Amino acid sequence: MTASFLEIYNESLFDLLGSADSSAPREKLDIRLEKGKQHTHVPGLTTCTVESPAQVYELLERASASRSTAATAMNERSSRSHSVFQLKISGVNNETSEKVEGVLNRTSSIERVFCDHTIIRN
Repeated sequence: MTASFLEIYNESLFDLLGSADSSAPREKLDIRLEKGKQHTHVPGLTTCTVESPAQVYELLERASASRSTAATAMNERSSRSHSVFQLKISGVNNETSEKVEGVLNRTSSIERVFCDHTIIRN
């Protein structure tokens, strides 16, 4: 299984699993439609091999720490962004040698407002 996680913030795409250096500027990514395959691809997006639910949760925590925050008129720290988590599962039927592949996409539109250590999610 492989996993990736991206953020759409201010009309730009960012890799949430990229550099562990939080002080490094984040690189904007592009989205491409792969010809003949009818699905999209984000060149440069980090994909991580995962073998257990615990590893998936670790990636989710890592991605959460990379989410964008910015000040708004209502609050000093806020995040209004969309995210896309993708888990790609591949396997082979041992009896027929048939290869199968599935993709789970989870999107979210989250507005986070940080107010006296309270998180409000809409």
